[in-house]
Parts: sequence; structure tokens; C-alpha cells
Amino acid sequence: MNLKKYIRLNISLFSTVLLFIAMVFTMACDQTDVGSIEHEWEDHWTVTGRVQNTDGDNQGDIEVTTMGLSEEFSATASQGSFTLTIKYPRGTETIDSVMLKYEDLVDGEYVTTYRKAYFVSDDEDTVNVADGRAGLVMLSAYGATGVAAAGAATVVTDGDASVTIPAGAVADGASVTITDIGSIEEDGDGMNRVPGEFKGIAAADSSETLFRIRGLIDVTIVNDNGDALDLTSGTADVVIPVPGGSFDTNPFNPLPADISAHLGVPETISGWYFDETDGVWKEDATVTFTLTSIEGATVQLDWTAYNMGFVDSTHYTFAYVGSVSHFSKWAAAESFDPTYVQIQVIDEEAAAVDGAQVTVMGDGWMAGGSTDSDGYLSDLGVFRGLGVPDGYIAVPSESADISASATSGNFESADFSLGTTGEAGASAEAPIIIDIDMGTTFVYGQVTWEADRPSAASYGLYIAFEDPDGAVTYGYIDANDEDNYGNYVYPTGWDPQYLTLKPNTLYKVYVSERFAYADGVIDNFDGFNYNEWTSGDKGEMSRFFPTYVGVSE
Repeated sequence: MNLKKYIRLNISLFSTVLLFIAMVFTMACDQTDVGSIEHEWEDHWTVTGRVQNTDGDNQGDIEVTTMGLSEEFSATASQGSFTLTIKYPRGTETIDSVMLKYEDLVDGEYVTTYRKAYFVSDDEDTVNVADGRAGLVMLSAYGATGVAAAGAATVVTDGDASVTIPAGAVADGASVTITDIGSIEEDGDGMNRVPGEFKGIAAADSSETLFRIRGLIDVTIVNDNGDALDLTSGTADVVIPVPGGSFDTNPFNPLPADISAHLGVPETISGWYFDETDGVWKEDATVTFTLTSIEGATVQLDWTAYNMGFVDSTHYTFAYVGSVSHFSKWAAAESFDPTYVQIQVIDEEAAAVDGAQVTVMGDGWMAGGSTDSDGYLSDLGVFRGLGVPDGYIAVPSESADISASATSGNFESADFSLGTTGEAGASAEAPIIIDIDMGTTFVYGQVTWEADRPSAASYGLYIAFEDPDGAVTYGYIDANDEDNYGNYVYPTGWDPQYLTLKPNTLYKVYVSERFAYADGVIDNFDGFNYNEWTSGDKGEMSRFFPTYVGVSE
């Protein structure tokens, strides 16, 4: 309780003492407000996030637990989302981030993973699981399992990933599971499977450094009771596939002479393991992975069309191979020197977009966050302590594979290439501008039938929205529920969501089996029946029920 609220500055010292005694006596006699007083002096953060499996299905029964705090807090994901409240006494503990652990404690089907949440400012008490991955964590299902037998090596393979443990290096009867978390390429889903962050502790000087991940596996060893085990002696060999690193030879397509140049990855690379106690990636100075081509099966191809008869085609896998002395999640990763850029998001009227979610992504690397009131992407937690200038973000230097995109509500920008980034340590002079066209409205809905409902043999219907200027937006209707979405409208391209149209515009809506694909080949709808429909306001999601009135002649 603040005495300044009750005591005037000109009151006498004697009166002040008397008033203080009276207040103490009152509090001693009535303790009913103590709880609320303590609550006023309590800080808290509310962390929200989403959990899916690698198929994109929302995942429930995943326990999300804080790590590294004086008190543990947890929540259970339900239908793919969770809300976790972290409380701590004000002034006793400063929290600007927290590592979260994701465990499948019910079915045990998914590899335990981790994600860092950064608290952006003291003015807000809610934060998504940050670091540019929009709060989405994707869990990898456990891969292949083998059982260690006395006197024999244990070899377990998951796809192109494998682990070979010498005889006697692990307890007899132990279950060894390897999971290729892999596909860490320029792909959002792949990035969302990466535990921790795209940075770690370098072996040379124990400093934090940003890195690219070129391949990633998890090896888990347990006994019959489910207790975690590790190697009892020696080392084990692991094979970590490089994403996109497969090759089929044929007479016109021989094996590349320089695999490193072919894939754009280094010939040798550092081994990084995820320390599940500290929740960070750490470089192991004793581990180096070497890029290797692994010969697979050979099949015969019929090349008679080229007068060559049957020829052999051999499948090769490109992977990093090396030896490790302990098991966890192992990544073939390379640190990089950053350059610094600014990113600003604007709308179609060149106005700054506040709160837009920006993703910046390259091969094996990802970052991002939300924009401020001026539309700038800034204060990204992953870059804290790395010397990044205020208002800038760090990206790999002299790289041509970095792209950025932004979303705001239902609005999305196109992917924007950063071009070739600058030299290490340099700061770009001008911000990179990402445009989001927010002068649109959105529509979705179901089709009803007036006559001539499509037959069971019909593949589906097309829908076209023609504006007064004759511009046409096409969509597809899954008339016979081929894809289990019901007879809903969605854009061609098989992505069930919504169509983007001009706001407050009177459209002619055509529904027919006679449209071609949405490639602009239909430019005259004479003779087609149509409904008239007016689109909604800017940014509005409108539902409509067009009527299929049969095919017109």
C-alpha cells in the first residue's frame, strides 16, 4: 500500500506516525486482502502456441512445460493449441524468454521437442511461441526402432538416415530408435520441426552464433522400463541425409563430380547436438561430418525410345556421415556471418501495417516476428545479445536464397526475394519493403442445386466471379466430395480456404462443368447462366450460397 496516497506532504511527523500505527493495526486485524495484495505484486506472461504433426493435423495431449525457471509451469495442448500462464513474484526474477518442452506423455508417438518463447515488451503480457515460426510447433513421429543384441552391432535405419552402434557399446536389450527429422530446406513445415532455435554455442569460444541446419536426426535409447540410456563406451556412426540430396543416374544424367557444388553445401560440416538440460544447441568440437554419396539400388530403365534398350539407373543418397560419442538430437550445421537488413510492411496505400507477422527464410535457416506501429520488423528475441543494430535483423551474408513474406489477418503478401545479401557485418542503407494488398475481400461458401446436379461420374464444378470490368476469378467446387471437404468452393490448386475478390463489387457468378482450369482461357460467358452477388467490405470474410442452375447452351 502506498502511503503517499493517504498522507499530505504538509502533515506533521507526529500525525504521520499515528496514522502509520493505525494502518498497521487495521491490516493486522483484517487479513482478507492479503491475497489480492500479493496478486498486485505478481508479474505474469501468457504464452500461446499451436501443435501439429508433420501431416499438418492438430495434435492434442501434448504437455508443454517451461524449463529453467525457479518454478515449473505447464499446460496441455487441446485440439492443437495451448495457453500457458507463467507467474513470478515481481522484482525477484526477471524473465524475458522461456524455453518450452513439448512431450507426448499419452501415446509416446512423437519425438520430444523444444521451442523458445520471447517476451517482446513490458507493455504486453501475451506472446506467441516466437522466433519467426508464428507459434507453430510440428512434431516428428518416432522413426525406426531396433533392439541391441549381445555380441552384435546394432544398425537401425529410418529412410536414408541410419545409426550403427558397435557391439557392447550399448546395453543388451536396449531399444534404439532413430528419427530423420530432416527436410530442413526452404520450407516452413521443415523449419517448424527444428527444436530450439537457429543458433547455438560455438565450441571455440563458447559464444552464441547463428547457424544453418543442413540435416537433422534424433537418436533415442531406452531400456525395458523406458529409462533413457546412452553409449556405455566408444562411438557410433550416424548418417544424416541432406534435404533434397538424392540422385538417380542414367546415361544422360551421370553422378555429379562435385557433390558439394551440386547441392550448395560444404564438404565437411560441424556436428551440433541439442542439450536437452539447458535447451540449447551446442557445437561438439570432436565431431565433423563429411558429405558422402551412398550408393543404393540399381534398376533397369526402358530407353528403347532413344534406341538404347534397357539401361541401368542407380539411386544415390547424399548425406553427412560421422561418429558421435553420445546421443540426442544431432544436426549437421554451419555457422554463418550475418549482414543486417531492415524490413517494413506496407499496405496497398503505402501505409505501415502494425502487427503483421513476417517470416524470413533461407536454406536451412529461418527467423521473423511481428511489425511495430511503423511497420518495421524489429526486437527479434533470437538476435538478442548478438550485436544486431537496433531496428535491424540478421540474415546470412552474401546469400541469394533468402526470401521474406508477411501476413496480417486474412491478408498475405507474395514471397519477396531479398536478392543477394550484403557483406558480413554490413547494414543495408534502405529497408526492404513488403507489400500486402489489403484492398480485397474474401469469400467462401457452398453450392446449392436448382437442376441438373452433377452425376456421380462428374469430377467437379468450376465457379467464376466476373467483375464489371470483365476480370474473372476462378474457383473449384468439390461437387462429389472427392476430397472430403463437402461441396465447398475453394481456389483451383486444391487448397481449401477462400477466394480473394474486390470489395463491394457486384459480381456475376457462374457455376459450370464446362470451365477450363483457372488459366484465363474462358473470356466469354455468353450463354452461361449466372447469379448476381455483391462482395463484402474490405477485409471481410463473406459466406455465400450460389446456385448451380445447370449447363446453358
